[in-house]
Parts: sequence; C-alpha cells; structure tokens
Amino acid sequence: IPLDKCLSCGCDKVIVVLTHPREECHSSNLDTLARIFYPRMKNLIDVCARRSDNYDRRIAQIEELESQGRIIVIRPTRLVEVGRLEMDTSRLEALHSLGVEDAESIWPEIEKYLSI
Repeated sequence: IPLDKCLSCGCDKVIVVLTHPREECHSSNLDTLARIFYPRMKNLIDVCARRSDNYDRRIAQIEELESQGRIIVIRPTRLVEVGRLEMDTSRLEALHSLGVEDAESIWPEIEKYLSI
C-alpha cells in the first residue's frame, strides 16, 4: 500500500481501497514456504517473515490517518472468499457488487472529503 509515496508527493486528498474487512486478520505462511523452496535466500526468508507485521503496521497507520480525517478508506463490509486467480464468475460478481454497495454507502462522506 504506497501511502507514504502519496503523502510525500504532496497529495492532500487520498482515498485508500482495501480488499479485506476491518476485522480480517492477516496471516501468512510465506516464510515457511520460502525456507523450504529457497533455503539459501536469507533476505527473501526475512522479508517473507516480516510481511504480516509490515501489513499490520500499514493498516494501523491507515486507520490512524482515517480517524484524523486525512484520508478516506473504502473497505468491504464483509469477507468474500475470492482467490487471486479466481475463475468463478459468481464470486467475482458478488465481490464487485459488494464493492459498489460499500462505496455508495460512504459516498456522501467521499463528496464532503473531496469538496465536490
């Protein structure tokens, strides 16, 4: 989530779109996979091991900026199980519909934030 880049470039109106609901925990077993498949690549293993912590810190930063009113966050109100390479069009349509509903539900807040 390249939030720091946006802020450092002087963007004063930032809308962040997240793919997980607020309650969703982020965990990863990438470090285990990296240890198995790339045992000699210590830097890769370290990055994979820190991935979840980095994500959690970024989410905490986003929530702090959101509470300060500096950014707007659009996030799903519930979890829709969709894989990275999802082929089930009904799941994709459900996710799209949820995104539209969630964005519409905060549209007045977005208009106020953007001074439209």
